[in-house]
Amino acid sequence: MLPLSRALEENHEAVGGPLGRLTGVDFSSFAALNTAFMEEGAVVRLAPRTVVDKPIVLQFLSRAGEQDVMSHPRILVEAGGRSEATLIEHHVGEAEAANFTNLVEEIILERGAILTHYKLQEAPLKDRHIASIHVEQARDSRYVSFNLNLGGGLVRNDLVSELNGEGAEAIYNGLFYGQGRQHVDNHTLVNHNAPHTFSGRTTRASSMIAPMACSTAR
Repeated sequence: MLPLSRALEENHEAVGGPLGRLTGVDFSSFAALNTAFMEEGAVVRLAPRTVVDKPIVLQFLSRAGEQDVMSHPRILVEAGGRSEATLIEHHVGEAEAANFTNLVEEIILERGAILTHYKLQEAPLKDRHIASIHVEQARDSRYVSFNLNLGGGLVRNDLVSELNGEGAEAIYNGLFYGQGRQHVDNHTLVNHNAPHTFSGRTTRASSMIAPMACSTAR
């Protein structure tokens, strides 16, 4: 695992090639903005048959400052054949922060790879958080997502899986707990590009004072 800037500096061809292959500039205007302005993030690469016993943790902190800022973090995960890992992604911030996070993640699972992905979003209520997560899965791979949204004033998660090989499986679990004027959108799209693939989705929502929430799946 390396910071994105260091990974690009040390091996630009190997890292730069996969970047944007799944989530290109035509994916959405937010993805195009991220591609134009990304400076930092993380690259996680698992060699074939590697089993990581402890969770891999990525933490993103939104700080309060004299001026609000917009950040464009980029995450690239490449899991080799029959590798296995758990990724915990945590977004948190100082109480008075009012920034805009425009996140793009590209996750590539080779044959038989297994990734369990926890995304915990606890940004301050003045923050805005947009995430585009695109997963490409080869034969017999398994991707399990737990998407927990507890913070942020305006939140949107675009979740896409490409099931490209027989036996590939994508499971999406989501929990939203809102308060006040929070607005949370979760959109899930699973493309069954090969026969005998499987996907499942479970989303739960709870609120204190009538926030706005939207959850769709295709």
